[in-house]
Amino acid sequence: MDEVFYDAEDKQKDYFDKISDISEIKIQDVDDDDDSDSNESFKENNQIENGLIPRRKVLPSKICGGEISILGILRRNMGKDMSQISMPISTNEPLSLLQRISEDFEYLSLIFKAIEAGDSIQRLAYMAAFVVSSYSSSFNRTTRKPFNPLLGETFVLDRPDLNLRYFAEKVSHRPVIVAFNVSHPKFKIWGSIQPKTTFWGKSLELINLGTIHCKFFDTLDYFTWTKVKSKVKNLLAGTKYLEHVGNCTILNHKTNEYCELEFIESGYFKGSSCEVKGTIYDSEKKIVCNLKGKWNDSFYKQIDSDKLELLWQTNPFPPENAEYYGFSQFTMQLNEITPDIQNKLPATDSRLRPDQRKMEEGNIVEAEEEKQRLEEKQRSKRKEMEELGIVWKPRWFNVNFDEVTNQHDFVFNEKFWEMFDKGELTDIETDFFA
Repeated sequence: MDEVFYDAEDKQKDYFDKISDISEIKIQDVDDDDDSDSNESFKENNQIENGLIPRRKVLPSKICGGEISILGILRRNMGKDMSQISMPISTNEPLSLLQRISEDFEYLSLIFKAIEAGDSIQRLAYMAAFVVSSYSSSFNRTTRKPFNPLLGETFVLDRPDLNLRYFAEKVSHRPVIVAFNVSHPKFKIWGSIQPKTTFWGKSLELINLGTIHCKFFDTLDYFTWTKVKSKVKNLLAGTKYLEHVGNCTILNHKTNEYCELEFIESGYFKGSSCEVKGTIYDSEKKIVCNLKGKWNDSFYKQIDSDKLELLWQTNPFPPENAEYYGFSQFTMQLNEITPDIQNKLPATDSRLRPDQRKMEEGNIVEAEEEKQRLEEKQRSKRKEMEELGIVWKPRWFNVNFDEVTNQHDFVFNEKFWEMFDKGELTDIETDFFA
């Protein structure tokens, strides 16, 4: 039986039609053409906190809560919008969707390699490796999903050791849309993700609608791409496995050069091949070079018939990571509150979400109670807003129309980082998770 749970594209159009009426395109303290000033806080923070901060190696508790049949849940809710289904906490991992998206930036070092590359083709090759690397953390995670953030929930990831400043906010509930931004003096990456889930009987398919943008400030290279489909197969029989499939085009809007990536789908009951092939084309659509590799392991540029150039290789997974939800070392640290941020986090940050925290600590009973409480609180708030005719307006992102892609996107207010560094965000919505 084929069943699509909701038409995400139609809901996305309705959302932008509504929010565009109340959003101001211009954001104070943000100059999109000159990001050097807005990144001064990055430079200062990087200098102040460039020392090594002790970070945990494992979660406080191993996997808790016995797995249940997600297939049974899907059958009982056939035809319903999956984003609105209250799922038992045993189907979750102790991370929010906002944190899950941040995993795409574990290998941000590839962006710096692209910036430093001597020519535009090599830059495109490193960009392709970066896109492929963003799927690597999902390899051992087929049975659980991240927490659906509350409307207005945020997540900030400030890692001076990785040159990473990431921020995300849930900007819409129906449809679910998360906007995110990575800030750096040399580049910025931004975009939005709208998950669309389809149950096909034997498999579960996830499509993440939305365009991802990356702009280099010195060379003015401007790349865009979209995410490929993800499928969990063998829901009825056999060993469940995850694979990413489909085509992805990475376009450099400055040079009109582009890379076509193909994530190759395997047959049923064969397991994921994880294979990815790529081809880079020049502005006249002529093949320049080929790429190859696996999204869970490594990615190469084909120099000639018997010579490969390594572009990227995955970091080793921690020992016994299967007992910790299949998390990578980078992922293990996402929900940790380290001393450098404990007095800076806004009350809306995912790390402060009580149900997620209790689950991470192994207290599954109280975690379920907190999850139900927060979901009921959100339903009540949404009902009140609907009765009053209030359209939600994100706090840190405004809707913009991108003339390059001819699509709506979200512009991040860099004022956030200035306030974060000064510890001026802790008094905002202090009862958010209360």
